[in-house]
Amino acid sequence: MVLALCTGVFGLIGFSGRKGRELELRRLMDELAPAYGEAPWFLVQHAFAQVETGDTELARKTIERAMALDPKSAHGAHVKAHVHYEAGEKERGLKYLQQWLPGYAKDGLLHCHINWHVALWQMELGDAEEAMRTYLRGVHPGGAWGPPINVLTDSAAFLWRAELAGRPRDAERSNRLHRCRCRSGDAKQRNAKDEPPFTPDAIGHPTPEHRTDAHADEPGSHDGRKLRARHLPVEDQRGNCKTQNLAVEPVK
Repeated sequence: MVLALCTGVFGLIGFSGRKGRELELRRLMDELAPAYGEAPWFLVQHAFAQVETGDTELARKTIERAMALDPKSAHGAHVKAHVHYEAGEKERGLKYLQQWLPGYAKDGLLHCHINWHVALWQMELGDAEEAMRTYLRGVHPGGAWGPPINVLTDSAAFLWRAELAGRPRDAERSNRLHRCRCRSGDAKQRNAKDEPPFTPDAIGHPTPEHRTDAHADEPGSHDGRKLRARHLPVEDQRGNCKTQNLAVEPVK
């Protein structure tokens, strides 16, 4: 658990912003490798550190072993995609993710980001229309159920690249992304009802129809204000969302 906090893009090292953080993480993982042996989770994170420091072929061997031990690991599939990307293997990488992705739950925390990789390869290989369909189904607000940071950054990154590739800007989609302030649990619930993507009115300042009136008179209501529940996905070491914590916040 302690080591998990230090690994990955959003870990204490990867998200630190420090210059040389990739090499710092690589050195840490190399040092600990003898102690972890062939633990699949460690192999996945070690492979990511290897590929991020330019050791692509060594990373390939490491991630292939990890996926042989745990083929359903979402983190592993993501790292394998990075290996294909660094090796310039567009067709191979796309084929792998298209075969792997259907078995992964849409509420998995890496579902959005893996679809982003798929969409980028489709666009790079010349299938702009299919890339946009992939984007709308799995990355764009209202289509993705992933963590807000991924929905926001991956959506912006895809739309920007689509413009660079010659696609005219879609003002409606760009504005929708600009307004979006979504949360994973809410996205899942609303998407199931085929409701439109979030706006600040629906999230940060709920309109009456989005408030949880059932909590109005319950003990513990905050200064007479209604309370609403929000589910916070908890990710396991394979990138699946198996459990949720429940937090309650006042409705302003």
